[in-house]
Amino acid sequence: QQIGSPSEIYYKPRSRFVADFIGESNFLPVRADSQSVRLADGRAVPCTQNGWKGGAEAALMVRPESVQLHAPAAAPPGALRGRIVQTSFLGSQTRVAVACEAVDDPVTAAQFGRERIAALDLTPDREVALWWDADDAVLLPVKSTEEEG
Repeated sequence: QQIGSPSEIYYKPRSRFVADFIGESNFLPVRADSQSVRLADGRAVPCTQNGWKGGAEAALMVRPESVQLHAPAAAPPGALRGRIVQTSFLGSQTRVAVACEAVDDPVTAAQFGRERIAALDLTPDREVALWWDADDAVLLPVKSTEEEG
């Protein structure tokens, strides 16, 4: 479904199928136009649209390692706020699932290294803020051309 370098396919997939096939991803339902990308509650989220010409309904894909997780007081304007629902220690990384009011499914963040983890107590029900760089988010069509027929 997509030809390119491994890095391009991983970081800039052109379909949800490719994003799902190559690694774990967060998919957030959004409404998009050439000016902004917004969650269902109207909140703008970081994403470089690059002249988006897809439909108004889209899926925003963000890899867990691109999701930054910090205390709410350190969050930039527009950061999503939520509560930790699960933490999984996996050696050199810790996977954290965060339930946010603005999205239906928990958003997964991957934290690497001991110092970063020690700076924030990642216990369930702890309030946190998460965000990502606009270049780390990819807009994907809700339906691929193969599905449309």
